[in-house]
Amino acid sequence: MQIETKLDYISKKYTNKINSLETDEERKKAARKMLDKTKIILNKEERLYHKTRIYQESKLTWQYEGEKIDSFVVREYNTHNIRPETKILYFRIPNAKGDFVEAYDTANYTVMTGKGKCQNLYEPQSVNISYDEYCDEPIYKKNLTTKRYKDGLLLVIRGHAFVKKKANNLIMMTLRDDYEENITGIHKILKINQETLRANSDIDWNDNCFDDQLVLYIIDPDVHKTKGVKITIRKNSVNRNIHKLRKLNLESLCNKPWTLAGYEDKYLIKGKAGSLFNNFWKLTEEANWFLETIIENKEDPQRFEILMNLNKISKKELLSIGWKSSLLELFNSVQILTRMLNSNLKEKNDNNFFNGIAHFDGLDEKEYMKSALEAFNNFKNYNKFMLSDNLNIPPGTTDIKFFNKSFNICSDYCRYLALKARIFLFNTDEGMSLNGMSINTDEMSETDCLLYWRELELCDFVSASMHQHKRCPLMFRDDKVINELSMLDPLFHDSFRFLVQSQKLPEVTNEKIFEEFKFEGKHILQEAMEQTTGYCFHESGYFQIRGDEIFKGLRFREDESKIYITILDKNERYISEIFDKKKCDFLYIAYSKFKLSPDFSMTCLQDMYMKIAAVIRDFKVVIERDRVLGFSGYRTPKGLSTDTKYYVYLPRVSYKRDRSKEQIKKENDFEKQNRNFAGSRRAHVRKLPDGYKSSKVQMLLAKKLEVYLPPNYTYVKESKYGENGMPKREIVYRSKSLNGIFYYTKSEQSEFDKINKMSPAGFEEYCHQIIEKNGWKVYKNNPIDGGIDVRALKENKDGSVKTLLVQCKHWRKPIPPGAVRDFKAGADDEDVEGDKELMFISFSKFSPGAKEYALKHNIMLVDGDHLISKGKIKHNG
Repeated sequence: MQIETKLDYISKKYTNKINSLETDEERKKAARKMLDKTKIILNKEERLYHKTRIYQESKLTWQYEGEKIDSFVVREYNTHNIRPETKILYFRIPNAKGDFVEAYDTANYTVMTGKGKCQNLYEPQSVNISYDEYCDEPIYKKNLTTKRYKDGLLLVIRGHAFVKKKANNLIMMTLRDDYEENITGIHKILKINQETLRANSDIDWNDNCFDDQLVLYIIDPDVHKTKGVKITIRKNSVNRNIHKLRKLNLESLCNKPWTLAGYEDKYLIKGKAGSLFNNFWKLTEEANWFLETIIENKEDPQRFEILMNLNKISKKELLSIGWKSSLLELFNSVQILTRMLNSNLKEKNDNNFFNGIAHFDGLDEKEYMKSALEAFNNFKNYNKFMLSDNLNIPPGTTDIKFFNKSFNICSDYCRYLALKARIFLFNTDEGMSLNGMSINTDEMSETDCLLYWRELELCDFVSASMHQHKRCPLMFRDDKVINELSMLDPLFHDSFRFLVQSQKLPEVTNEKIFEEFKFEGKHILQEAMEQTTGYCFHESGYFQIRGDEIFKGLRFREDESKIYITILDKNERYISEIFDKKKCDFLYIAYSKFKLSPDFSMTCLQDMYMKIAAVIRDFKVVIERDRVLGFSGYRTPKGLSTDTKYYVYLPRVSYKRDRSKEQIKKENDFEKQNRNFAGSRRAHVRKLPDGYKSSKVQMLLAKKLEVYLPPNYTYVKESKYGENGMPKREIVYRSKSLNGIFYYTKSEQSEFDKINKMSPAGFEEYCHQIIEKNGWKVYKNNPIDGGIDVRALKENKDGSVKTLLVQCKHWRKPIPPGAVRDFKAGADDEDVEGDKELMFISFSKFSPGAKEYALKHNIMLVDGDHLISKGKIKHNG
């Protein structure tokens, strides 16, 4: 007979009746009878165990925080056998420190209020366990160290700090409820304090020792290295769950990574990599614990803070937890895709997360780099929508072309995720470094630390290096920057879940998932590469973005083939983008992240990429960059919350994209007028037409000047201004920043709206005011006389007088040469005081012919751009 059954018999027949007797004499008589019976039923060790239990119960106060504990109810539930309906067990390891009276009173109060779900075992049966049985077992945070032992399992607990300090070494074991459907290896078996045993532990659940019972040998080395307790569980939900696990195959349970990877024995994978690989589930358990802790305490921030402090969760620890959670998400994502892909194949394959890692780890360096480059270049096609319930690629779909495209992209994405998992698992020092450089968490928020590895993609590695491994990738959902949220915010823990299907992504169609982004400003990038001056981006440069609620600036790093871009928020969290100089196009990796938020429309994305393209064009094309690009010194840029200093460039004001017809025409005019130039140029590299080759002289000249010359490009040496060199038109072109061409400031937009609403008469009055602000004294407004709208005088420094004649046109279309000629003819006929100056003011642009005529005849031209920028009017010459 089992000891528990014997003790339950004695308790029911004798012990529990003693306290119900009225007199001491009756109680003493019943106690002697009970002791006599125990000598018959129990052996010496069992009697000692029984006496200890009775002694401990006798010392209890049967009070908890002033409330009386019903001993009769408690004794009914606190049987020695674990009851079938029990879900929580309390006990202490023999000789553990702390006040056992307070501990057991606490436990018994929970038993009384738990309605049969709780049970206090006090001190279970003591057993000796050799230290050699577990001393070499690796320790992983929040994982319950488990191995097969005798007729059951050996569990090694580590004495959690909260238990030692607050609970007097009272241990709580939680038994998992009955499993429902869709059982996987991640399902729990049981939990002791905060350490968990899951179905994916490398235990053979088909072992016959688990047929009728689960025998647990539990030891806490912090209490005693060789003395533990033995607990036997029968007919409980735990036993039923183990029987359900026996129905699962290895692919569902995933509890032997080495077997899934194709190895016959776990010890064939050598070194630290083998340890990380074989113990994958133990390694990542802390991430499961953390997510559960967040969800359980989301309504109690104070308790959550206490748990974080007691567990000594520092920023470095959060970084590690984020790394572990990223591995779990990668596992789930690969499994989702492989199942989906297999469901659409006639011949199933055995691809899985672990053999994917093993595959990439087994490649030679050449093949490995080829795979990495493919993943890198194809990232624009991937996004998390493919892992959500939004994806629907049913077998037998009628759109075969779409099916093949989407199927191939999902297959490539699966390979990418497996490669990423291999790099994260083996090459990051367990989440503490990247590319051999330690990650600095000092200036990161706690949320940043958790999200670092979750948001980091392979194409972000250069960005991480650019920011000295002390900044975090940016994550946004539902128009919010997730990095800014509290860890207890519902949106954060929804986004932090390890299964993408549980992350509550927006609902989108299949077409939206695989939609490609087509940038409308590729001609600007082409212009930048073909008209380049040959200068490269300075890595310490910072290009401000003003007027954007989230993004504050851009940074660049350039090498021979690519320009790496980071789009930064106020805390220098980044979204990465890459410009391929050979293809003259972006890789559009930022698009795959932007599209996860429904608030970023195609218009917003076009604007963002236009800003990046404009900076690339400006830095590559313009001359006198410090002046044209608004260099404002080495300082901390405005809008950043960090104290990092950069060489700060444009803009000095907030710019806003204008999409009116007039603005679009203005942009087109600029592009048409300034694409091609005659004569020699400032030193730059130039793309050659197909079939042409660069001369040896030009190639040698480029080499001596250390200028990188891509294939099919030539080098054009520097020319001097004015001496058969750069024509004035090109100088103007290379002295303009696209920031002022494509974007209006808020004040400019306001001024535009004001002028646009004026009548012709109102515009003439407006021009009158502009002229007077520039130092002239208007003496006549009479458009009837010769077509002159405004006449004004100004005294020179020598006392002489000059007269200004002005024509005002509130037109929307460009001013043709004829209008300027007519104005000149009317002005020539007018007699004035002193020297005569001519000015033509228009709300629209001037045609090239009008500009040429005005330049020839010394006529000042003032267009709408000048008016809305409120600039001072200067003479053309």
